[in-house]
Amino acid sequence: MWSRLHAADDRLSEIAVAASRRGRVIVVGVGPGDGTIWRSEREFGRRWTSWATIATPPGLLARDVAVAAGRDERFGVACVDVVGRLWWCEETAAGSDAWSGWQRIGDGTTATSCAVAITPGGRVDVVVAQAGPLATLGAVHRNADATSWSAWSTLPYLGYSLTRPQLVVDGNDTHVVTLAEPQFSVSARPPVILHAARRGDQAAFDAWTIPAGAPPTTGSPVRAVSATALSRGGVAIAALTDDGAAWYVSTVEPTWRQLRLRDESIEVPWVPWQPTRIRLASTSDGRVHLVAGTDQNRWQHAWSAPSSTATWSPWLPLFVPGDRLARLAVSAVIGSELVGVGIGPGNLQVWRATVWGHELRVHVIALEDDDGQRRSTVTATDAAHALEAAQRVFDSTGIRLVLDGFERRASTQLNRALGFNDHTRPTGNAIAATFPRRMVVLLRHGTGGERDPTGNGNAAPPPGIGPRRPDVPDVDQHYVSLPSVAHALGDTFVAHEVGHYLGLHHTHVGWGPGYPVYLVESPTRAQAEDAIRAYAIKAGKLRIEAFDGDGIDDTPPDPGAPLFESILGPGAGVSACGDAAKATVRIPIPPIGTFPPTSIDLNFAPDTRNVMSYYRGCPGAPGQPLKEFSPGQIVRMHQTLRHPQRKHLLGW
Repeated sequence: MWSRLHAADDRLSEIAVAASRRGRVIVVGVGPGDGTIWRSEREFGRRWTSWATIATPPGLLARDVAVAAGRDERFGVACVDVVGRLWWCEETAAGSDAWSGWQRIGDGTTATSCAVAITPGGRVDVVVAQAGPLATLGAVHRNADATSWSAWSTLPYLGYSLTRPQLVVDGNDTHVVTLAEPQFSVSARPPVILHAARRGDQAAFDAWTIPAGAPPTTGSPVRAVSATALSRGGVAIAALTDDGAAWYVSTVEPTWRQLRLRDESIEVPWVPWQPTRIRLASTSDGRVHLVAGTDQNRWQHAWSAPSSTATWSPWLPLFVPGDRLARLAVSAVIGSELVGVGIGPGNLQVWRATVWGHELRVHVIALEDDDGQRRSTVTATDAAHALEAAQRVFDSTGIRLVLDGFERRASTQLNRALGFNDHTRPTGNAIAATFPRRMVVLLRHGTGGERDPTGNGNAAPPPGIGPRRPDVPDVDQHYVSLPSVAHALGDTFVAHEVGHYLGLHHTHVGWGPGYPVYLVESPTRAQAEDAIRAYAIKAGKLRIEAFDGDGIDDTPPDPGAPLFESILGPGAGVSACGDAAKATVRIPIPPIGTFPPTSIDLNFAPDTRNVMSYYRGCPGAPGQPLKEFSPGQIVRMHQTLRHPQRKHLLGW
């Protein structure tokens, strides 16, 4: 969620952000009028401090700034002033308001921008882009056991101008990455990505290399580049080409690969998504995060799976205030948190987002009858554990479930409800309306006796979200209902109902009675096939599309778990996985006029690991849940968060 950090004059022109190993985060910015350097900090899990200046000597008017954290948790800041001089300042102690005096370093340089890195061993590296006809990079460093800085050195690349440098630390090695532009506009040479490293205690950076060669971009030149150290060791580089394509390479996977990320363009679908700026970061859970922006200051975010960069989410908007940011800096923090800092129109705003992108705050109400009978046995601890379990399913979605309130309430009317109940829904909706920015969950007993809780789960997409089958009615319900006993709150079950609340229908067709999946509780194979044939004929579609329950492209048509498993035979619930999860139902067509009898085959291959199905799930990778959402479903949930009935969850 974005929140405002008020600077002294409410305006900043440049920003940088860094995090320490223990989770301290600092934001450093440059005031646009007087070059004053401002800072705000946050201890892990606490609030941001008020803005304060880092006192500068007379004549130091900053125009660019960089920051890094050292092994002793102290932050160090490098800045370039308006005449191109390079300066250094650092905390005297971690978390102290006292900073050392500014020290001029790198005498003789005329810099335009800077980058800084501090290794675990304590060496400080500062690299700058230099002005002038050579337009090269310059470097200076200070060893851990030294108080003075090294002599100035340059890193030229003949025939090219070197742009803003980026430094990343991997172990005790410092890596510099930059984009080199041909010096003469008449040159037919394309820009190239350059990499060099200072390894261990060696005195200087290695010679420039082109990492893994150039991306095979089929003629579209590289426009932007970013680098990060991977949380599990190694360095990764991402690049954008002029056609908006994203490319990725790392020391772990040393071959350039185009990231074919789906662009849903949720915010402004009529404007092509063609990013020109890029940021790369890696969080400790193994994910790599790609944040990209356009010349119109739209920003989107994509992230890899924890175990492999072969799998990525689609592009999803950052939902920044006003949908625009002129500048954006990102940094990974301990745990799985990604912090972003952006300059908006006239103010500095801070994006404190986890890797999930949005926190969905949940308020749980455990119900009982008006006379205290049929009381829910779920405790606040049980509710927290249920959400933690469901979060394992939501980890890849960009949404984080957080318990933000628990209470008990007496209401026989709500507690005895079962299924979608038109009589009790207005009461539940009224309660939900009293909790702005929260998803309300009601734990209900159902229609059973005192010792026989029958409350099931239900929730519904808000009316009008996404495509909907005409024979599946809209349900105007603003809350989630779940059972009143803890043992019923399984991870995929809770995730399934939250999925409904965030805009998802079943992968099979329908909500309840009247649809084939609900006709027979334990059908025989013959009953299952008859039910499928009857529904296909009733729906007027003798095609497998009749069983497309949600209208999402990447969720295959699904006849429903009871019918499909009955067709596969005994034990299918645990074996209907992978290639085994396929079945054919034949629909005979009687002779029509002179046409002979024939048949139509419906070839089913449903996703038995999908959260929104009724299947029991199939084992995934080690440590992964039995079920998951598809990329298309993830996009639908983020679209739903902007729906009039759900945007309150984002504070809108």
